[in-house]
Amino acid sequence: MSKLKEIFKGLSFKLILYFSTLLIVVSLILSTISYNSASGALIDEVEGSLPYKAEDVSNVVAANIENNFIFLEGLAQREFVTDVENDDMQGKMDTLLQIVMGTDFLRIGISDLNGNLFLSDSYGLRGEIVDVSSREYYHESLKGKRGLMDPTVSVNTDDNGGVIIVYSVPIEVEGEIIGVLVAVGDATFLNNLVDGITYGETGYAYLLNKNGVTVAHPNVTFVREMFNVIEAGKSDEVYKFVGQAATKMVKGDTNVTHYTLNGTEMYVGYSPVANTSWIVGVTVPKDEVLRALPALKGRLMLITIIALIIGVVLVSVVARRITTPIVAATAQCNRMASGNFTEFMDEKFTKRSDEIGTLASGFNEIVTSMQSLTKSINEKAEQLAASSEELTASSEQAAMASEHVANSAGEVAINTDKQLSEVLNTTAAMEQITTSIQEVNTNASFIQQMSQEMQGQAGEGKNNIGLVNAKMKDINESSLEVTKGIKQLAESSDKIRNITELIQGISRQINLLALNAAIEAARAGEAGKGFAVVADEVRKLAEESNSAVLNIVSIIQENRDSVTEVNRIMDGTAEHVKEGMEAVKIANASFDEVAEVIRAVSEQIKVVGNSVEQVSNGSQTVSASASEVELSSKEVAGQIQNISAATEEQTASMEEISASSQALAKLAQELHSLIAEIKV
Repeated sequence: MSKLKEIFKGLSFKLILYFSTLLIVVSLILSTISYNSASGALIDEVEGSLPYKAEDVSNVVAANIENNFIFLEGLAQREFVTDVENDDMQGKMDTLLQIVMGTDFLRIGISDLNGNLFLSDSYGLRGEIVDVSSREYYHESLKGKRGLMDPTVSVNTDDNGGVIIVYSVPIEVEGEIIGVLVAVGDATFLNNLVDGITYGETGYAYLLNKNGVTVAHPNVTFVREMFNVIEAGKSDEVYKFVGQAATKMVKGDTNVTHYTLNGTEMYVGYSPVANTSWIVGVTVPKDEVLRALPALKGRLMLITIIALIIGVVLVSVVARRITTPIVAATAQCNRMASGNFTEFMDEKFTKRSDEIGTLASGFNEIVTSMQSLTKSINEKAEQLAASSEELTASSEQAAMASEHVANSAGEVAINTDKQLSEVLNTTAAMEQITTSIQEVNTNASFIQQMSQEMQGQAGEGKNNIGLVNAKMKDINESSLEVTKGIKQLAESSDKIRNITELIQGISRQINLLALNAAIEAARAGEAGKGFAVVADEVRKLAEESNSAVLNIVSIIQENRDSVTEVNRIMDGTAEHVKEGMEAVKIANASFDEVAEVIRAVSEQIKVVGNSVEQVSNGSQTVSASASEVELSSKEVAGQIQNISAATEEQTASMEEISASSQALAKLAQELHSLIAEIKV
C-alpha cells in the first residue's frame, strides 16, 4: 500500500495524470471543434447552395413565363389582331380558338381600349364579353408593358374551379396602342414545376408573390386558398417564424434564412423571378442537412480514444525520461546533504544537452570540488596538528632550558653573595690577612672554578637559546604554512560558493521561466491549465534545488567560520611566536652579558690571586683590591638578578607558547573531526 502511495505521489504519475488530462481536454476540444466545424461546413454548404438552387428555379420559372410572353407578343403582331378595320370579332375568335388548341393556354382574347375583353371561348362560343377595365394587368399593358396576374381560382365555370394565370401584352400599330391581347393559362404548370424541384430527400420549392401570397406550392391547397404566410405569421403562432422569413424573402434579393415550423428548424434559400413580383423559395430541414454528423461524431470519438491511448503511452515514455534524471538528482542531493561526496551523477545524464545535463554536470563539479577541498583541508589540518605538536615540544624544551639557566643564575647569585661576604670579612679583618691568605687563595680558586663552570653553563644556555631561536623560526614557518593552507581553504570555499551561486542563479531562472509559463498558461485559459500545473511543479523543483544549494552554502559558511577561527588563533600564535623570538633575543643578549660578567669576574679573581700573592706589598694594596672586589661582586650580583628576571620572562613566554600550541593542536583536531564527517 505504501509503495502504491509513493507511486501516486511520484512525479512520473503526476506528469502522466496531468498530461493525460490535458490530452483528454485537448482531444475533446479538438473533437468539438471538428464536429462544430463539420456542422458549420454543412450549414455553410447549405446556406451557400440554397440561394443558387432558388436562383436556378427562378430562372426556369422566368424562362417559362418569358416564353409565354414572347409567344403572345408575336401573336399580338399578327395581322388579324392588328387590323382595326376588320370588325369581324367572331372571325378573330375562331382564329384564336384554333391557335389555343396548339398551346398550353386555356383561352386567348382581345380587349379594346374600354376594357371589353373578347375571349376565344366565352365570346366565340357564347358571345360573352368580360369587363377587365379594373384589372391591373390590363392597365399595365395599356402603358405598353407586360401584364401578369398571380395564380388565382378561376370564376369561369369552364375551368371547374381550377387555378389560372393571366398574361397580357399591348397591341400596337405604328407605335400606337389599339388594344390588349389577353391569354389565360392553367397555373398548375407552376405547381408541376416546383413539385419537380427537390433538394436532398425532403427539400422542396415554392413561389410567393410580393405580398406573401402562395403562388405555387407542392401542397395545392395553399395555392387554392391563396394562403398569405406573412399575414398568417402575424396571427398564428405556428407560422410566426415562417412569416418572418417570408418578410425577408419578398424584399427582392437572393439570400438564405431559416425558420422553425412545427418544431422543425428549416433553411430556405430564395431568389426573385425576373420580370415578375414572385419569389422562389427552396427549403430543407436542418436535421436532414446535418444527418451525416452522428456518424462523424462516432468517428471522432473513435479517433479521440485512439489518440488518447497513443498519447498516454507517449506521455508515460516522456515522463519516465523526465523523472528518471530528476530522481537521480534528488538522490544525489540527499547524499550531498548528508555529507556523502563519494558518488557522481551517471554519465548518461551529464551527456544530455538540456538543463538536466547542466544540472547533473553541476552536481559532479560540486562533488569534485568538495573532494578536493576536503582532502586539502585534511592535509592542512594534519600539518597544523604536527606543527602544533612540534611547537609544544619546542616550547617545553625552551622552558626547561630557561629553568636550568634560572637555577644556574641562582647558584651564581649565592656564590657571589658568599664572595662579597668574604671580601667584607677580608676588609674588616686586615689584621688576619696573613693567616687567611691560604683560605683566600682557596676561595679564589674555588670562585675561579665556579666562574669557569658558570661560563660553561652560560655558553650552554646560549647554545640552548640558539636552539630555541631555531625552533621558534620553524614554528613561525609552520604557522605561515598553516595560514597559507587556511587561505587556500578559504579560496576553495569561495569557489564552491561561486558554484552554488551559479546553481542558485539557474534555479532562479527556472523559477522565472515557470512563472512566465504559468502566466502564459493563465492567458491560454482552459487549454493552459495542464501546462500551468506542470509549470508549478517545475517551479517547486527549482525551489527544492535552491533549498539544497542553501544547505550547501550553510555548510560552507560553517567551514569558513571554522577557518576564520583557525586563522584568528594562528594570528595569535604568530604573535606569541614573535614575542617568544623577541624574548629569546633578549635572553641571548642577557647570556652575552652574563658571559661578559663572568669573564670580568674571572679577571677579578685573577686580580685577587695576584693581590694574594702580593699581599706582602702592603695592606693598602690589599684593601684597595678588596674594595674593587666588593664593587665587582655587587655588579655581578646585579647582573645575576637581571639574568634571573630575563629567564623568568622567557619561561613565562614559553608557557604561553606551549598553551597556544596546545590550543592550536586542539583546534586542528576539531577541524580534522569536522572534515572526517564529509565522505569523499
